[in-house]
Amino acid sequence: MGKTMETREEFDKGQGQILVMEDEASVAEGLEMILKEKGYQVDLARTGKEALKVLDRNEFDLLVADLRLPDMNGMDVIREARKKKNRAEVIVITGYASVPSAVEAMKAGVIDYLPKPFTEEEFIARVERALERREGPLPKEGKESLETSEIRADAQAAEKARQVHVLVVEDEPSVGMGLKMILMEKGYGVDLVGTGKEALKEGDQREYDLLVADLRLPDMNGMQVIRKTKKSHPRTQAMIITGYSDVSTAVEAMKTGAADYMAKPFTEEEFLSRVEKVLNEGVEAEHPYDLASAMPLRIGFYACHGGTDIASKVRISDLINFAQRQPQVVVTREHKYLCQEEGLQMVEKDIKKFGLKRVVVGACSPKAAENRFQEVCQRAGLKPEHIQVISLRE
Repeated sequence: MGKTMETREEFDKGQGQILVMEDEASVAEGLEMILKEKGYQVDLARTGKEALKVLDRNEFDLLVADLRLPDMNGMDVIREARKKKNRAEVIVITGYASVPSAVEAMKAGVIDYLPKPFTEEEFIARVERALERREGPLPKEGKESLETSEIRADAQAAEKARQVHVLVVEDEPSVGMGLKMILMEKGYGVDLVGTGKEALKEGDQREYDLLVADLRLPDMNGMQVIRKTKKSHPRTQAMIITGYSDVSTAVEAMKTGAADYMAKPFTEEEFLSRVEKVLNEGVEAEHPYDLASAMPLRIGFYACHGGTDIASKVRISDLINFAQRQPQVVVTREHKYLCQEEGLQMVEKDIKKFGLKRVVVGACSPKAAENRFQEVCQRAGLKPEHIQVISLRE
């Protein structure tokens, strides 16, 4: 390494600490120069083992990882870092881009996948987006108690015991019927539609466990269907299937919220294996549990504009986007006057519709509004202590 490593606390809070793992000297030094010009703190690692040693000693905001290294595969480095609870966001850069490696990287928690060659502007834009995501509060660590572990297992078993419902969105009738038959033979409840609009209409009627969407549909693409479905039903898992696979759409699909991306043609066994894996990962991802009921903790987040007062001072959209990324938040909404009757009715309706266990409200005057929200929550079956009203002015 070319410089003495510093501890995380010694850096200015406004700067990002970035580790570039790249074995080609000219590329590594070029990226280092670009990043330093933007004010980032940068360290270089030329091998996977060297990168792991540096990650063990220091906390980074971002790891820029090449996939082909002289001593090990870049994905192995990323997985090893994840096992050690390293929380750095990861951008993969590679001169050997492929759909399978892009999907593998995104499944492993990589925030972006950038094929070489790329421009300076493209690289910096991806880095900035990755670091914006890093700004949110980190989850607390700690081992589960035996009681919590057992409750989690019971809740997961109950989740698996009920019939799983799948929505297949496929405009080719023969393919759609084939997938429906395959899934029904395995005991899944299946609905089949041929357009994106039909899919969204079905999603308004019920919450599905899995959405399988073809990428190319007559009225919109499968990623638009997933994005809109995830907005109203964050727990619904999603897969893209396509006969037109490429790296860029694979990466975009995973960013949109797809848990998998399958290139056609595929066998029945391959399809069922991927479906089961996505569904199992979806159940295991529901980490936060309400111990009192042994059911997943479901939170609703609401932001009040206070007319135009708060909205002119606070970026409500940023709050909503951050809340949507939290795994236990199942619904997010904003309203011009949330504490008035229309807004209060919306909150009450959501508590019943989504089975909310907690409600968080961002308001302009918490003291003035708190009693109203508590009354609404109590009518819907929540205890007063299960609602938190916070000040957006602060």
